[in-house]
Amino acid sequence: MSKITIIIPCFNEEQSIEQTLLKIVSEFSNFSNYAFHIIVADDYSTDSSLDILNEFRNTVHKELQIITNKTNLGIAISTKILLEEALKNNPDFVLKCDMDNDFPHEQVFKTFLNYIN
Repeated sequence: MSKITIIIPCFNEEQSIEQTLLKIVSEFSNFSNYAFHIIVADDYSTDSSLDILNEFRNTVHKELQIITNKTNLGIAISTKILLEEALKNNPDFVLKCDMDNDFPHEQVFKTFLNYIN
């Protein structure tokens, strides 16, 4: 079984975070022959993003891994931290996504998964 880790940087995404994560979990649930792991780095959000992430983990996706930056490090450093954390689990693939609702998550995931099949 191939292991796929999805990494997502997050900063002040309270408006889109839950919908985006629901899309990701829903899409990957259609591909049961892969092991999926999601890691989100909260980049010291000043809104309720971290609370929403914790609630999502507690109620929807208990395997969600949350990294909490102690200061705002920016997207590049947050992505580097996420990648380093993802590689600790020796995944076969790492996908970097955004929290943006304009990002075509379903299309990207389907294209990727069909490609590796």
